[in-house]
Amino acid sequence: MFTHGAQYYKFAALPATYPASGEAEKSANIDNGYYAVALPSAFANGIWMSWVSPPSDPNQYWFKGTNDYTGSAAGSNPGQYGAVLAVNAGEVLNEYYRRPVQLERGATYVLSAAIYIANSGAATRLEVQQSATGQILAKSADFGDWQSAPYNLPQQAWGPISLTFTVDSNCNANENYSVSLRNKLSSNSNNDFYVDDVKLEKVASAPSAVAMACATTKVPTIAADDDNLGTVYAGETTTTGVRVNDTITQADGTTVTTNSSNSTIRQTSTVPGLTLRSDGYIEVASTVTPGTYEVPYQICIAPETKPWPTCADAIATITVPSGTAPPRTPDLQPLPDDYTSTPVAPGGKVPSVITNDTSDGTTLTPTDIGSSVTVKLVGEDPGQFTMNPDGSITVSTTTPPGTYTLTYEICANPAQTPANCKTTTVTILVQSPIDAVNDDFTGAPTAPGGSTASVLGNDTLSGAGNPVPKVDVTVQADPNGTVPTGFKVNEDGTITVDPTVVPGNYSVPYQICAVSNKALCDSAVATITVAPPVVTTPPTILATNDDFTSAPIVPGKSTPSILGNDTLNQSGNPAPVTDVIVSSDPTSLPPTGFTINTTDGTITVGSTVPLGDYVVPYKICAQSDSSACSTAVVKIKVDASVGTSTPPSVMANPDDFTGTPVVPGQSTPSVLTNDELDGTSNPPAGAGGVDVSEDPKNPPPAGFKINTDGTITVPTTATPGTTYDVPYQICSNGVIVVCKSTVAKVTVGNSTVVTPSPTPILASNDDFSTNVTLIPGSTTPSVLTNDSLNSTSNPVPVTDVVVGDDPKSSKVSGFTVKPDGTIDIDPTVVPGNYVVPYQICEAANTNNCAAAKVTIVVSADSGGGNNGSGSGGLPGVGGGSSVQAVPSLGTWALLMLSALIGGMAMRRRRQM
Repeated sequence: MFTHGAQYYKFAALPATYPASGEAEKSANIDNGYYAVALPSAFANGIWMSWVSPPSDPNQYWFKGTNDYTGSAAGSNPGQYGAVLAVNAGEVLNEYYRRPVQLERGATYVLSAAIYIANSGAATRLEVQQSATGQILAKSADFGDWQSAPYNLPQQAWGPISLTFTVDSNCNANENYSVSLRNKLSSNSNNDFYVDDVKLEKVASAPSAVAMACATTKVPTIAADDDNLGTVYAGETTTTGVRVNDTITQADGTTVTTNSSNSTIRQTSTVPGLTLRSDGYIEVASTVTPGTYEVPYQICIAPETKPWPTCADAIATITVPSGTAPPRTPDLQPLPDDYTSTPVAPGGKVPSVITNDTSDGTTLTPTDIGSSVTVKLVGEDPGQFTMNPDGSITVSTTTPPGTYTLTYEICANPAQTPANCKTTTVTILVQSPIDAVNDDFTGAPTAPGGSTASVLGNDTLSGAGNPVPKVDVTVQADPNGTVPTGFKVNEDGTITVDPTVVPGNYSVPYQICAVSNKALCDSAVATITVAPPVVTTPPTILATNDDFTSAPIVPGKSTPSILGNDTLNQSGNPAPVTDVIVSSDPTSLPPTGFTINTTDGTITVGSTVPLGDYVVPYKICAQSDSSACSTAVVKIKVDASVGTSTPPSVMANPDDFTGTPVVPGQSTPSVLTNDELDGTSNPPAGAGGVDVSEDPKNPPPAGFKINTDGTITVPTTATPGTTYDVPYQICSNGVIVVCKSTVAKVTVGNSTVVTPSPTPILASNDDFSTNVTLIPGSTTPSVLTNDSLNSTSNPVPVTDVVVGDDPKSSKVSGFTVKPDGTIDIDPTVVPGNYVVPYQICEAANTNNCAAAKVTIVVSADSGGGNNGSGSGGLPGVGGGSSVQAVPSLGTWALLMLSALIGGMAMRRRRQM
């Protein structure tokens, strides 16, 4: 928004939902006096309001559809448009576009833009202004659809406008300028237009150029006068700085002497042995021979305005005599000290007062005390304070709290006659040694009827933290504050919340006082969030059938865990004992010789079990609620011949992650991508693939963790920029175990590296156990109906994603995830409960993926058959309905349209 003039334009905020009335509705509609930036395609026919469907009102539009100015002119990228500025000018006679520029004196420029009048009735003017005041220094004629050539603009088409101007050579060289576009028609009828391609170009002189006036408002200037700094012996420093006769003239005409705060200074050429310091003094090296020297320098107004600072040049003259410098009186400059921002308790001390004092322009340090200067306290209150040898001041333990201003004296040492001494002040705030600090308990909400933690945890008494209630301090409500109704400050430091308190955030003031001195008190505030009563939701548990027949078991051996595809509260692979209780199904005991191991979820095949195929029922119950249970079966093939089968082929290849450094605390990609199992690259981690672990003969560097999914986590203590060799091992997890080891090279990146966020992608779990009947040989509905890409598509179009199995989860035998999002169920699948994992990846970036799971209940074929379509399917799938793919858009367009579709509307104003 621009504050020049009586009125200004407002940026149109685009809400997520259409507002009912008031300013919010005007903003959403880009009403009179509002502007917005968007793609031209978003304005096509004005039908971009999600609340108008279908668009039946022909007046519900703002602009005709068009390209942007450059795209329209080039014609090489149809349909690919850049953003434009859309202005509903209304009756606001002010700038709707403004930006700062740099102009050279005597140079000629062309300021240009393109205007697209939506209907009729619009006028615009180009201007050059002084930035600070808005004074118009050059302007064009008014361009409009009512003007004659060359100032005429077409209706519903792009028209160029321009202003050619020359900067006066006499203008202030350091002036700040801006260019702007101003509305020149006061009308709420029509007066709507696009703006595009605003440019400022320097050109050769042009006869038609307008002469730009100079700004009449003065700006600060600086003047530097030459200096004669007198005689300075070799090895000495000038007693006067070059700033003493340099001045700054302010905009109001007042003149001030330059100093290190309002100016910067630099030596403009080298003079051997003579150095100009930033404080304006010149050091003469001991090697400088006698003679007269000139030191050129430049002084500028601070802060310097880049790239054109306001500066002046001058020369300092120094005469270096022969011989040794006679004894001289050093120039002592003590400065006041103010330590009130860092209070000190009785018995404490403040830092040295000498660190901001100077001698001959050189800042003193505590080591100078005794060698070149002396320092001591003088005047009132010295009895409560002691000056230490290093210039620090100790506060007596009996000093009452308060603010004290002391005087100290600094003298040259050895002492001179007459004495060379200066005095200044030091201000000290003595604060009580008790400190009550505000508490924030919002991160741990308190239920009605409960109590908070103690407020004393971050409080201190005499510098000691967490004082003991009733022993060190008393705790009570702050007598100068108001405790909300229903809260009680307890003597032990806790705060009790009455059961009747309404959930919300509350501020409770409290006070602590020293037991040894009841007058020594301090107050603070505890912020408390009262949470609504907790509603306990019973756990959801699902045991899913397992099929281990593809990996036969030798008698005397055990299966993998049966929990891998089971879920507890929608979370897969629950932990035995900790999360779930594993047992036999009491309604259907396992075959003879089979033992269900309750501690790890495996099933052991007895050594005497005959060869063959078996079905073993089992049961899991939630550890937190043993009444929440589920049952399933495990298909097992017992085959002694697998014990003599050929060992699997395992190959672990070295990995090099040095090209993509990993930030401490984060993990590498999987090391399995270039490893092999039986000739197949990138074997899965876990059942049916390989197990990833540390190399037992060569452990990883300290802190590095080899994860079971194949990734390597870098410790937070790892050194950025360092490359580590991390050994690891992969082993086949079939009947015959074969292991191979190799090394991954990992370079640790800087912790400040920020990885660009990919397009948001979300895969949500699906539950096809209800509302759809599935039998062996049938097909499920699409899993994409509740997934989204870039937070805008739901369902996500199949053209925008790649659908397939989840590479990080075990594939469920008999189920095929298809590219269109449906899942084929093999005719051989045994009826039961199944959880099938799947993955979706962004088609434009297949590294940007998300995974979810599908719960499927396969029923026995009753003869009717159902392939997942028809009346038994999900709404809108099957039953004669069709689902049309949504056309894909570019990522940038999706981002813009997501904001636009959120709730913005523009309406054409009718003729009055």
